[in-house]
Amino acid sequence: MIKESEEKFEDIEVGFQLPAARYRFTREGVVRYASVTKDFNPIHWDMTAAREFGLKGTNSPGMLIFAQVLRTVTAWARNPAAVIDYEFSFQNPLLVPDDGHGTEVEVLATVSDKLPGGRVRLKATATCNSQHLIRGANVVVQL
Repeated sequence: MIKESEEKFEDIEVGFQLPAARYRFTREGVVRYASVTKDFNPIHWDMTAAREFGLKGTNSPGMLIFAQVLRTVTAWARNPAAVIDYEFSFQNPLLVPDDGHGTEVEVLATVSDKLPGGRVRLKATATCNSQHLIRGANVVVQL
């Protein structure tokens, strides 16, 4: 469960860190996400295709990873419409083993700036086994 914000904008300081969130990524979950979003790229479900593209195994769609960043932020803000703007880029693929257990991603976000109108800018990271999956992730949130 993600901890919701109990802080008020006035009380939040630059450097404040949201509670860490962890998400389990399984092959089944990745395939379901890919099919719902109509992302039929075989690197998400076919080991042979992934290896032909030079990957060590099947990997998660990048947007599924960043969706968990946004999930963490909006849960904390207690408002699914709180995100005003965001930017990020992919850094490393998230390999998802087909072992029924999958892998875990940790999402961290820190207030990097307080903006006018009750908004904050967050710098976010998503990592798996100490490997950064995204870079340059900034999320502007209306509190």
